[in-house]
Amino acid sequence: MASRIKAARQEREWSQTRLIGELERVAARRGVTLPSRETLKSRVSRWENNHAKPDDFYRQLLREALGLDDRELGFEQEHDSSVVPAVDQLLAVLNASPAPDGTLLDALRTQTEAIRLQDRQYGAGALLEQMRGHVANIEQHLTHAVFESSRKPLAWQLADAAALAGWQALDLSALDQAWRFFETASAAAQQAGDKALFGFARMEQAHVLAELTKPTAAAQLAQSVWDQVQGDVQPSICCC
Repeated sequence: MASRIKAARQEREWSQTRLIGELERVAARRGVTLPSRETLKSRVSRWENNHAKPDDFYRQLLREALGLDDRELGFEQEHDSSVVPAVDQLLAVLNASPAPDGTLLDALRTQTEAIRLQDRQYGAGALLEQMRGHVANIEQHLTHAVFESSRKPLAWQLADAAALAGWQALDLSALDQAWRFFETASAAAQQAGDKALFGFARMEQAHVLAELTKPTAAAQLAQSVWDQVQGDVQPSICCC
């Protein structure tokens, strides 16, 4: 059976050469030199045919290149036959997850702002993978929050963090990841009821379309989003 690495590559309509190029780009951002393309092609083929598994170093590169976590890439250890049924797992998580309070929300906000500050001073670089984990963490909190009084502020935190992650991915020309992060941000902003943040995320998706050399679609999306949200954007921003 083909590996999840191959499935993720094919979902993006990437060739093996494209995947290798993306791995080289991630490595370059980290200041690391990879082996020759012939060696990498052999390794990728072995990973995709389940003849070998990438080590921790290459797992990091694959996570960043493909924008997926260890579970999605099939890196997590397989469990034995004593796996807890999914419904029991859900009950356990819900029972163990207290309602989010101000302390948690402040901690999440502080983490987002800390990454934002580093991004402004040093650039996105290796921050994207850290941001991906932060976004996934907020998503988990939101998934297991029961009441709207908890879900709405968590949704806003998710929208803000995912929008920053999308901006970082866009800055690194990881356009497929940028699109997905902005999609997460726009959906979360809608759930939070923040039309301005929703508009920002959707406008950034128009930016992605422009980077993909689809200027007509980008312009149409930007105009439709602006028509939808302009009444909810502060005048000072409208005039910029």
